[in-house]
Amino acid sequence: MKKKFGQKIPKILFVSLSGFLFLLWFGFFLGWNGNFESMTTKLRLDTQEALASISDFEEAYYESLYSDTLIVEDVSAAAGDSVWITIDLVNTIPLLAFDFMLVYDTSIIFPELIFSVDPCDTNPDLPCTTWEFVCDTTDRARDFDWMFFNAFPFRGYRLDSLRFRAVIDVWDPAWIPFDSGSGAVIRFKFWVREYAEPGDTSVWFSFWDPESQNPANSFSDTLMAFLVPITRNGTFTVIDTGEPPPNHYPEFIAPTEYYFEVSEEVTLEFDVTATDEDGDTIFLSLDPLDLGGLNYHFNDTSGVGLVTQRFEYTPGFGEAGTKYVKFIARDEHNWVREKTVTIEVIETVQDILMASSLQGGVPGSAERMVPFMITNSVDIYGFQFTFRWDPTKLFVDSIVRTDAIEGFSMYTNLGDSAGKATVLVFGLSGETIPSGLDTVVYPAFRVFEGAEPGEVDILIENAREAINPGYPSQPLGMVDGKFTIDRFGDANLDGGVDVGDVVSLVHYILGEITYNSRQGLAADVNQDTSINVADLVAMIDIILGRWIGPSPPMYPGPMAIVKLDYEDLQPGSSGEVRVMADLEVPVAGAQLQIGYDPDKVTFQMPVLSERSDHFLMEYRDDGKGKLTVLLYNMANDPILEGEGKILSLPVMLSPEAEDEFEIELKEVVLADQKAALIPVGSESPLVPIGFELDQNYPNPFNPSTTIKFTLPSPGSGGPTLSTTLKIYNVLGEVVRTLIDEPIAPGVHHKIWDGRDEEGNQVASGIYFYRLRAGALQDTKKMVLLK
Repeated sequence: MKKKFGQKIPKILFVSLSGFLFLLWFGFFLGWNGNFESMTTKLRLDTQEALASISDFEEAYYESLYSDTLIVEDVSAAAGDSVWITIDLVNTIPLLAFDFMLVYDTSIIFPELIFSVDPCDTNPDLPCTTWEFVCDTTDRARDFDWMFFNAFPFRGYRLDSLRFRAVIDVWDPAWIPFDSGSGAVIRFKFWVREYAEPGDTSVWFSFWDPESQNPANSFSDTLMAFLVPITRNGTFTVIDTGEPPPNHYPEFIAPTEYYFEVSEEVTLEFDVTATDEDGDTIFLSLDPLDLGGLNYHFNDTSGVGLVTQRFEYTPGFGEAGTKYVKFIARDEHNWVREKTVTIEVIETVQDILMASSLQGGVPGSAERMVPFMITNSVDIYGFQFTFRWDPTKLFVDSIVRTDAIEGFSMYTNLGDSAGKATVLVFGLSGETIPSGLDTVVYPAFRVFEGAEPGEVDILIENAREAINPGYPSQPLGMVDGKFTIDRFGDANLDGGVDVGDVVSLVHYILGEITYNSRQGLAADVNQDTSINVADLVAMIDIILGRWIGPSPPMYPGPMAIVKLDYEDLQPGSSGEVRVMADLEVPVAGAQLQIGYDPDKVTFQMPVLSERSDHFLMEYRDDGKGKLTVLLYNMANDPILEGEGKILSLPVMLSPEAEDEFEIELKEVVLADQKAALIPVGSESPLVPIGFELDQNYPNPFNPSTTIKFTLPSPGSGGPTLSTTLKIYNVLGEVVRTLIDEPIAPGVHHKIWDGRDEEGNQVASGIYFYRLRAGALQDTKKMVLLK
């Protein structure tokens, strides 16, 4: 609080005036009569005499300070009343600053406080309660900046003292010091305890500040000298009103401390004891404040005159920081005493076992691998843990080791108990797991058919590690995981099926985004192992509440013929490619992939026809010879049976096209209103124009995966291409030959069941698959996880 004088003089004037007065005094001391020649003579005094005179001046100057005093005025009040306690200052010289520390008996008087709640400096996201004393300065001290030194967070701190500092702003060009004089400078408002007994108590100045380890009371004069003043303590008298003593508050006699420290995973214990002078029944309870959770123990209890209860708190891993807990003692008259204790939880450096929370799968999906990871600060010789899950929703088929524990022995009791398994890993020849972060095992989860979507906890128990053959095992910090049972149609994995998933699937079909294996399972709504426009129709039906589940195959043969009509196109001119469809059943969605020569053909934006103008259309032209068009409808209003145009493709042919150019249907997918695929025939085979090897799906996989590839027309060499599809390990050895025969052009799928040529299940790891078709070839990588 900044107080202003009504009049100030500039600092430079004050210093100049002080210097002039000093010279004037010094001149009179030397007997100067105004004559400078006489002054020179006087200055030729003996050196020792001059120094002695200056010493006398200093002694006289500083001697005056010993009469400078801080005083607490005496005051009296009755129990339950409020009263102002006033501080007087006697100073014989001007001051730049003074401070003091006042101490009082909180069992008799306590200060009135003003509370405020602001963000804490250490954690701005949490509220922090601070307080300050109710005080008022007098006219004599209003030009000082008053600073309060005890503004700490309120919870957990005692209020048996206050420390103030009054400072002149020396940076203000108009400053003047605190002038000499005597009288009151500041007062503080106190309350007298209702149960305070009549009599006297002291309110005194502390000589030493235990926090700063400096004198608690001091003056600073205009020469910046640090001085310790005399202090006179005051007497506070509780007046005897003649009334019978009131009820007494209960009081805490244990714990005697307000601050405790404890490390993570270590138990803090102490007794909490309260008494009541009147012999009333005391009800003892606890407000956990910042503790939360279930890692503390304290039973509410009661007793007559005295009550004790044990408090226990075991902070878990990751709970380091400052915590507060409040104990409450209430007597039968509802008079309450509270005691807030600060608990500082010290972080424990600990190795951690954690289960991933990123894995999931739809009902019916299998081999969903959940990584269990260890982060260890030192090499370890082995570890063990138990994990639990909900056996009504999930089943663990196996527990697969990783390369991090290759060569170690691993034992499990998987299958002994529903929803529970223990894993034990150790080396037989002193092997160690190097420090770092590694995935050590993969439990392979299977989701039961009909399981409700939602999160399933994967709980870890009794995780321990061996860090030295001669030492006891040490606990591992444990971080539980979650397995999410996804909804069919929730392609973006946000927990619901809505327009966001529709947009996501549209972009996936157009090739603008990719899906991981978990997203792929969720996007395959009709569960036919392919993700296409049929799944988009099913997703829309889910949103509109029409979906009743995947439909079984219901068409015995082709129910539609789709072809391109562009006979009138001429090189060097623009025109139209018409997509013609002869439909025997209504079509709710269509997915077309058109191949072309990008050096000769340029497509413009496709245009819906009269048959399809109530559909939504999305398309993507990669500029490299592949145009994908997607048609779908949000109103269950299909393209009806019959023959005719469903789409126009504006096109420009370059002059170089001459009479040789190709525009061909590479892929056609049609879906009906129940999201069932409609078999498509053709008046002539739909011949892909390119060679393409897709990434296997799913990947990683266990135990099987699907490899999709597209073969081009063999040209004049015949109706088929000599084709091989082989699986290789990382050493380049052939593991399995899936195809070695002539194959017709078109889109093909081949499943690898994870077995070698002899029918043995291969080990988890990285494998490669290579497709050769005539002179064309391509290779991709895949991962088998068990």
